[in-house]
Amino acid sequence: MKLSRKRTYWWLIIVAALFSLSWSWSVAENPESEPNGTLEAMLHPPSPVETILRESCYDCHSNSTHWPWFVHFRPFASKIRRDVEDGRNKLNFSEWRMQTGGNAQLESRTLATSCSLMEAGMMPPHYYTYVHPGAAPSSAEVKRFCQWANAEANRLAAR
Repeated sequence: MKLSRKRTYWWLIIVAALFSLSWSWSVAENPESEPNGTLEAMLHPPSPVETILRESCYDCHSNSTHWPWFVHFRPFASKIRRDVEDGRNKLNFSEWRMQTGGNAQLESRTLATSCSLMEAGMMPPHYYTYVHPGAAPSSAEVKRFCQWANAEANRLAAR
């Protein structure tokens, strides 16, 4: 019995050591945003569209990322942070004015592309919705977003 108890303690020590070695102490932070330069401030989407964007897009495409607790574990930390950084570089709704430069044609193409990617099921990515099942937009939500995005894209293209 004593040998078994000793073995259990050693396993606990090993597991604790591995846990502490895999923990990353760096903090995942969200950069500050200019409130007047966000997509919401610039284009004023209706409330249901804002909700869709917040639930399905904002963790990777805004400065309002909700960082999961497992972002501190090394195997996951670099992947999650890299994905968020890549997402923000490609499209950041919190920096809409800065990224589009106020160019109506670019804004129009960005909205149309966003709709196309959602319709094709490419956004949000499947690996993300696997971990965050509530982030996958329903077909009705995709339709609602695309109706707004295409109408807004047409309005912007006409400017």
